[in-house]
Amino acid sequence: MHNKIVIGLFALAAFFALPVLLPFAASQAQQSPFSAAAPRIDGFDVEPVAQPAPGNELAFTLYGSPGGTAAVQIGGATGGVALVETEAGVYEGTYTIRKRDKITVTSTATANLRLGNRVASAILDEPLVGRASARRPAPPALSAAAPKIDRFDVDPPARLAAGEELFLTLSGSPGGKASARITGVKGKLVLNEIRTGVYEGKYIIKNRDRIAADAVVMGTLRVGDQ
Repeated sequence: MHNKIVIGLFALAAFFALPVLLPFAASQAQQSPFSAAAPRIDGFDVEPVAQPAPGNELAFTLYGSPGGTAAVQIGGATGGVALVETEAGVYEGTYTIRKRDKITVTSTATANLRLGNRVASAILDEPLVGRASARRPAPPALSAAAPKIDRFDVDPPARLAAGEELFLTLSGSPGGKASARITGVKGKLVLNEIRTGVYEGKYIIKNRDRIAADAVVMGTLRVGDQ
């Protein structure tokens, strides 16, 4: 079970806060004063398949630091997929399922983004096969601890133009994984827990985005299996 809240981009003008983006995943790298800046991953998304049958394709999108090298390793797959930077900070790639692959509803995927000798990693938090119906049900003992969203704010720019930034803040149950989807934007954005129960993130509008003034933004908070 996910706790979700849906809002319009310009519906919460009186309640917007100014969030600060923090990295989604810890950077794994050698420590050196000459190393490139630590890469960051802002979002990692997949278009799942209805069935993991040979010939079906998994389409991945990663948002993060521009100018890097990105790749995805898929649980149960006999190969990986390199992501191509189609726009600054946007990496995309498709994996065609093979006969030898053992991809199931419980398989996941890991993305790596490299800048110089430093690497950031992110694990996909949604299924490769199907949508919500493919998720395993929450154990009965966790039912009483369903996550809660208390508030979800979006601070839009004056113009919805390429290069402008959207700031998102979600407040709710602590220790979870928060994300957001914006109508007109491909993929999912990661919101990071910058303090207990407060998740923040930002999105830089791309040339290909089609965000309307009344676009809907949906926030999701996942705690454990709920």
